[in-house]
Amino acid sequence: MPKNILSHKYVYGVVALVTILVLIAWIRADSFDVHRATLKRQTDTIEVSKPSRMQLFYGELEYLPHTYTFTIHEATQFHTRIMIPEDGTQTVSGILVREPEGKGRVTEIARLHGYEASWDSARLRLTGDEYREGPAFDTELAPGRYRLEVHTADNTEPYMLTIGTDAERTMEYAAFIGELISLKKFLGESGATIIFSPYVYAPLYFVLLIVWGAYLWYRSRRVA
Repeated sequence: MPKNILSHKYVYGVVALVTILVLIAWIRADSFDVHRATLKRQTDTIEVSKPSRMQLFYGELEYLPHTYTFTIHEATQFHTRIMIPEDGTQTVSGILVREPEGKGRVTEIARLHGYEASWDSARLRLTGDEYREGPAFDTELAPGRYRLEVHTADNTEPYMLTIGTDAERTMEYAAFIGELISLKKFLGESGATIIFSPYVYAPLYFVLLIVWGAYLWYRSRRVA
C-alpha cells in the first residue's frame, strides 16, 4: 500500500477522533444564562424571572448585600448554591426568606452559612476555570414571593451564585460569550483564554473542519 495513502488514513483517523472528542465536550458543556450582578443602592434588587431555570450570577459585594427576588407561582423544586473564586474568602453566606402576602413579617426559609461549608475546589465547565463550592440549599418551595440575600460580615467579597436546575440558555450567542469573557476576568484569568471554553473552540473547530473539507473537495475536482 502506498505510503501517502497510509498517511492520509492516519490524518483522517486523527481528525475523526478529535471530532468525536470535541463533539462530546460540546454536548457535555453546561448550558445556562450568565449575568453580572451589580447594585448601586441597598434598596436595589436583582429580579430572577424564572427560578427553576439554571442561571449563574457573579459579582462583588461593595459594602452592600446583594438581594435576589423571585416569585414561585406553583410548588417548585428550588436549588441554589453560593460559590467563590479559587482564592476568594470563604465567608460568603446567604439567607432565603418568604415575603408576607399582606402585612406581617417575612418568614425565614433557610440560611446558607459560609463557615459551615467545605468549600471544595471544582471546575466550571463553561470556562474551564477552577472555583470553590460553598453552601447550597435544595427544597420544594410553595407559591409566594421570595428574597435571597448574599452577604458577608463587611460585604466586600466576590462571589458567584447559581439558581435553578433546568439547563436552558436564552441569551444570544454573542452576549453569552461576552459574559463568559467577563466571568473569566472575574475569576482572575485572561479573557483570551476563553478559547478553551467548549462554547468557543467547538464552533471554531467545526468551521475549520468545513473549510478543510471544502478544500479537499476542491483539490479532488482539480485533480480529476
